[in-house]
Amino acid sequence: MEEKRSFGRLASLDALRGFDMLFIMGGEALVCAIAALCGDPAFGKKFGHVPWHGLQFMDTVFPLFLFLAGASFPFSAAKSLENGSTRGQIALKALRRGLTLVALGFVCSGLFKLEFATLRAWSVLGRIGLAWMAAAWIYLLFRPRVRVVLAVVILAAVTLFTIYVPAPGAAGHGPFTPEGNFGCWLDRTLTGGHTYQPLFDPEGFAGFLPAVVTALLGILAGDWIRSHAVTGRTARVLLAAGAALSLAGAEPDVRLGGSLGARFDLTVSNNFMKLDLARDFFRPFVERKDEEGFVGLGMLTDAAVRLARHS
Repeated sequence: MEEKRSFGRLASLDALRGFDMLFIMGGEALVCAIAALCGDPAFGKKFGHVPWHGLQFMDTVFPLFLFLAGASFPFSAAKSLENGSTRGQIALKALRRGLTLVALGFVCSGLFKLEFATLRAWSVLGRIGLAWMAAAWIYLLFRPRVRVVLAVVILAAVTLFTIYVPAPGAAGHGPFTPEGNFGCWLDRTLTGGHTYQPLFDPEGFAGFLPAVVTALLGILAGDWIRSHAVTGRTARVLLAAGAALSLAGAEPDVRLGGSLGARFDLTVSNNFMKLDLARDFFRPFVERKDEEGFVGLGMLTDAAVRLARHS
């Protein structure tokens, strides 16, 4: 049985949302102007958005807003249920809100200019509306443990799909480049090039499912706060969870020195980065005879041997 607690406005959520809105409404220009006055005009390049690869402060602003939109939903949903609304009615309300944000996104992209040849198909508002709506439905349909499992499964599936399903005709380009990413190719193909950048759209297909997980993580955080007393322990749990997720999502670009580093680099370069699932894993299992044992992990075994004997 879910414990019910009475909550008014959550001041910390409102404060963080206000801080985030400051930068949505132009805080970046203010900070860069102050930096220029202080003699560091190049600060803006470190503070603004990265062109494609990497992460800087402004790249966290809209994901944070989406997270906060998710965090506030358990409170509003609980209040609606207390006032007599059904889960179906709340889901329809979420649908209306999501579609309204999509429509407003088209307006902000210049819908009323009637220049459909250049109208951008995706928008930040549309991304927030659709991703938040999907996360809200997951909250209404599933229990907390199932929501966690769905978040993990979505991220794992997107990662594996990105790695092993490159864009058609993208020979020579890796799956994590705009040219070789399947989601970016889908944006260019289905929208006829109506994207924010020539090769990709930051609010396009490639990032939609991870954005749903961002909103879902906010919902999980909000639900945790709503079902527990607001204490230092609650804050520490959320801080630890955030730190763990940040480490899990960080790019593995850490290099080891010395002989151990040499062994690791050689093993990765010669083995792990050249794995072919169809050739090195599945074929031995498919082609094995009844009297034979399972021998499908040859590449990993070879990698372990190389790691142990290299000096």
